[in-house]
Amino acid sequence: MWDDETWHSLTEHTVRAARTVGALNVLPLALSYRAAVHVHAGEFDHASALIDESGNLVEVTGNSPLGYAPLLLLAWRGEDPRAAELIEAGAREALSWGEGRATGLAHYLLAVLYNGLGRHDEALDRAERGAKYEDLAVVGFSLMELVEAGALGGRPEAAATALHRLEEHAGAGGTEWALGILARSRALLTDGRTADLLYQEAIERLRHSRVTVHLARTHLV
Repeated sequence: MWDDETWHSLTEHTVRAARTVGALNVLPLALSYRAAVHVHAGEFDHASALIDESGNLVEVTGNSPLGYAPLLLLAWRGEDPRAAELIEAGAREALSWGEGRATGLAHYLLAVLYNGLGRHDEALDRAERGAKYEDLAVVGFSLMELVEAGALGGRPEAAATALHRLEEHAGAGGTEWALGILARSRALLTDGRTADLLYQEAIERLRHSRVTVHLARTHLV
């Protein structure tokens, strides 16, 4: 969690290895995980290409569809007016074939979408729901969105509670990504010179990470 360098290297290696040996049952999942790395790097076109390739392979092999990466891309792009509907539908479909974590992931993705659209009340609701799932792939990200939604949506008490939990989850990570998100989250609940210094710290740390989408959002908030 919060280790973007390891995430990058592992997904790159896995895709390369699956291609080399022709592991068609493994490659769609590897491509999906790699696409998620590209989404966080702000490389949406690369992500879209890998998602399409993964989807084509799933059709050929007859494996279960992989919905997370396409929905992650939808949420971060925020352009499709049907995005919320598609995320909800994707979660229902994933649940139907036994992906129990799909509900928490859907709440997180909807929080990303609504925060990006400035609909902070809806983002707060979804982030609170996502943060109830003690899933390492969901809870930290949901708390991050919850801090932003609460701070920008006039609910500082909810944001402060989320920040306390986020410090426990992200603080142990120690990566530039984790520490940059913590600095940004603290800045959202601070003002004056202290807030400026925290934003500067967040930007500097995230600049040295691979998660360009979070750097861009830090500039916006």
